[in-house]
Amino acid sequence: AGAVASTYAVVYVSTQIPAGVLGDRLGLKRVLSGTLVLAGLTLLAVALWARSYTTILVLMAMHGLGAAGVWPLANSLATDAAPPERRGASISYLYILGSVGMVVGLAVPGLLYAATGYWWTAFLLMGALTLALGLACWGLLRQTPHVVSRGGRGGLGRVLTQRHLILLCLANFLSLYGMWVVFTWAPSYLALERGLGIQWAGVLTALVALTAIPGALMLGRLSDRWGRKRLAVALVAAAAATIAGLASLEAPSATVVLLALYGFLGPMALGPAVYAWVVDVVADSHLPVATALATFSAISMVSSFVSPMVSGW
Repeated sequence: AGAVASTYAVVYVSTQIPAGVLGDRLGLKRVLSGTLVLAGLTLLAVALWARSYTTILVLMAMHGLGAAGVWPLANSLATDAAPPERRGASISYLYILGSVGMVVGLAVPGLLYAATGYWWTAFLLMGALTLALGLACWGLLRQTPHVVSRGGRGGLGRVLTQRHLILLCLANFLSLYGMWVVFTWAPSYLALERGLGIQWAGVLTALVALTAIPGALMLGRLSDRWGRKRLAVALVAAAAATIAGLASLEAPSATVVLLALYGFLGPMALGPAVYAWVVDVVADSHLPVATALATFSAISMVSSFVSPMVSGW
């Protein structure tokens, strides 16, 4: 299981930038639809044909290849259609759907297995839904007015030499580092160090994703009004304080409040404001939007590998 998850994660992160480059060259709608179709077909293949470890490993790697383009390309389409004063709000809707999808994805497979006794039912359902979404995007999405990408020049080399963009990538890497520490180690920490049952430790950790839903909607809108930089700096400091509080305060009530606050103010909720800040830089510098957002996402997501290993060492 660990090798399957690691293979998926490595392919997912390493192919985000190529997916963004293809999106800028071939069209955002076309590549997004294609990546969703590939992701759906590979999940269906796991459900219908994967009966060996090697087959599952290969198919999940292919699924990572398809899934890699979804997030940066969807954000590119959302921001490409939104005027500057509504970028944060526009991206917040994607983050809300992502948080809901995370909760559903964690809950539904277990329920399906309990109801049917077959492990492949979850893959069958998720594959069919993903494939249907890809086909719907192809048929229903309209071309965006290219508020951001019009005039985008250069390729990956120019993106990697944009100083402000790279600084934002590194800042988001560090912010997400703390989030992955919470998601990876909080259940064990709460169970072993705080004496909570493992079931309650998992529920409390999921509280972070749940409170991020209203947080993302509010903070995305606030970033459009107050400015991305001012909001991001204040909330990164607040999120760091909540993590420090989790390590020092032992009362169960304090743990619940701090986890809820971390979800509401932390990286998952702040994501729309940060992405909108990146798009502001992309628009001002006339960079190719999908390539830039894919680079930002890929560098940030490296934290998902580094954080669990370093914090557990």
